[in-house]
Amino acid sequence: MQSQILMIYALNIFTLVWIFAVDLTTAYSPLGDSRFIKQPFQLKKRPVCCFYNTTYKNHIEPSFMKHSDFPIIPPEGLCPLPKGTFYINEVSIVDDNLPSHLGRGLWRLEERLYKGNECVGGVRVFVQIKDKH
Repeated sequence: MQSQILMIYALNIFTLVWIFAVDLTTAYSPLGDSRFIKQPFQLKKRPVCCFYNTTYKNHIEPSFMKHSDFPIIPPEGLCPLPKGTFYINEVSIVDDNLPSHLGRGLWRLEERLYKGNECVGGVRVFVQIKDKH
């Protein structure tokens, strides 16, 4: 079965990525309502460049490449990321890049941005995963 996720997203990157870290938590609502169940899949706090050079490159970039002007991460990595505003438009995620345990329904992804130990921002994204007809 194929799944489909459509996203329109703008990401503003600034040059101070060396001093920032990011983490990610997930929650799942099988019925697509507001009753979310926290999931064990998460990314522990790590430097922003580490996230983009590993997790993003291996699991997200393959689906975003044709739908975004975000820089392609070369094999040797990329840090700092270039300054700019980048767009992700109408992405349909490739099944091979999704973990097999992800169920169909509504997912909540919460990414927090840290400067040292202080949380200075974040983003909450809702993603609907459904079978493609």
